[in-house]
Amino acid sequence: MSELLQELLKTPSPCGSESMLCELIEKNTVQYSDKQYIDKLGNLIIRKAGNGKRLMLTANMDEPAIAVNYIEDSGKLRFSYIGNTQQELLVGCRVIFQNGVSGIICADKKAENARQMYIEIGCESRQEAEKKISAGAFGVIYNKLVKLENNKIVGSGMDNKIGILILTEVIKRLVSTNYDTYLVFTTQKNMSNKGVKAAVFDVEPEIAITVEGVCEGAEVSKGACIKVRDKGVICQSEIVDKLVSIAKTKEIPYQLEASDNISQAGDIYKSGSGVITCGVGYPVKKCSPESEIISLDDLQSAVSLILSFLAM
Repeated sequence: MSELLQELLKTPSPCGSESMLCELIEKNTVQYSDKQYIDKLGNLIIRKAGNGKRLMLTANMDEPAIAVNYIEDSGKLRFSYIGNTQQELLVGCRVIFQNGVSGIICADKKAENARQMYIEIGCESRQEAEKKISAGAFGVIYNKLVKLENNKIVGSGMDNKIGILILTEVIKRLVSTNYDTYLVFTTQKNMSNKGVKAAVFDVEPEIAITVEGVCEGAEVSKGACIKVRDKGVICQSEIVDKLVSIAKTKEIPYQLEASDNISQAGDIYKSGSGVITCGVGYPVKKCSPESEIISLDDLQSAVSLILSFLAM
């Protein structure tokens, strides 16, 4: 298990406040890039120059966010949740804020949404709590990383942090390519894909490949996921067929993703005059909001598939 993976998983990146994670990615990629910059929405854009078609690879930096609304006289934190998780499952989850303060999500009775819950950080009054946290603070659901059998791991944040690790590995191992390649680490996926919508107008790609967790319609340890369609996009057969052919030729484990998931691909392909779009994902088994299982073998399959595609 790489040191970078552990750093990524320990770094909170709530939607709209991804700067800490962005700095970590910058530090680990700057020596491998021909150019890198941060756009107005906080997307980190890295270029690996080539003479061919302009290709964009994307992975989102943001996690579903816990946003503190106000602090009660008792010291309890009332909050909003920015993300797609069924909110009734949040009770009992641990929260970590960007300043390092930890808490636990509680409810005094059965709760169906965040408005009926609160965060307990151990303080007994509003005055005491305000010394630790303030209204407007952002945090994320957090659970420590645990290694499982068969090269699997479980923890929180797998749905986006593994995609970041995949693209980081691609940057480090990409020696040469015929594509003019832009690797984009995007913000605000959990706010209607705002980051990637801005990035696609900046980069103006001819081809785009998204790298995202696949939570439905894929099986952990069965290989990288080649997107055929989801709720927002039907991928062009030319790129799907090319990825499948590469996987078969190189004997890279793969599976096809045809689902009703929502992804960045749906907002990319219809941008501008249209972008040839597909996805190379990795299966994620969601056991709870704080426990997501992935296979490190699937991660390597995705890296190998992307590198092989870029080499052709």
